[in-house]
Amino acid sequence: QIFRDWMHARFSIISVTASQIMMLAAPGRKLFMGSSGVRELLRRIYHPSHHKKYARMLQELSMTRRMFTSVDSLPSVKHASKFKGPLVNQLWDMRLEAKRQAAASGAIDMDRPRPPSESITKIDYDFKGDEFLMERYRNPFGHLRFGNVLEDLDALAGNIAYSHVQDPTVNIVTASVDRIRLSGIVDLENNHQLSGKVTYVGTSSMEIRMQCKGDGEDDTWMEAYFTFVAVDSETKRPMRIPPLEPQTWLEKDQFE
Repeated sequence: QIFRDWMHARFSIISVTASQIMMLAAPGRKLFMGSSGVRELLRRIYHPSHHKKYARMLQELSMTRRMFTSVDSLPSVKHASKFKGPLVNQLWDMRLEAKRQAAASGAIDMDRPRPPSESITKIDYDFKGDEFLMERYRNPFGHLRFGNVLEDLDALAGNIAYSHVQDPTVNIVTASVDRIRLSGIVDLENNHQLSGKVTYVGTSSMEIRMQCKGDGEDDTWMEAYFTFVAVDSETKRPMRIPPLEPQTWLEKDQFE
């Protein structure tokens, strides 16, 4: 889009359409991959008598690329999640709303033990009701595009970690992806639910277990363990977080 806009604004003297320009390219040559492709395209279009105009346009192209790739032109972190997947956006919105509510409620008791149930977070893949969502997660072979699920896992783990810490001033970062277990073939014609909770807490780190299963199914087709660390926003060092207080025998077994 940027290239088309630039061509329209700067190359008004060219009497060829975009489709004609594409026909000028040699078969198999990718002329539009970076500025080098544009330079080759200009060499094919312009006659040597247009050397001055050609040189000026190349200079403007370089300036345009520098302006576009500068740090100042990139979106801020606050809005970066708007360009990610729909579930990641939903999870980020949920976390930001929880932070706003926590900030409005006052001080957070960081010494109070949290039960694992307090950090349970769930999100649904509505593949039946949202065809666009299903196509986003389906690869050309009709199977699950797991790379998108990995992005969702990291965002969900961040929400779970925050639900345990509950302090909006604390930075929560991914320390490691410990294990991901997959089993079976995912049915994209069915809805699925991704859920998780904190299963272990150390001094500044926490283990997060997540799973995903289809509607009406008893067995999970994915199980993942992530480790998150709480970092002080001022010192940038790991900080103490609330302890975990398992309630049921399963939570105690997962804790140990």
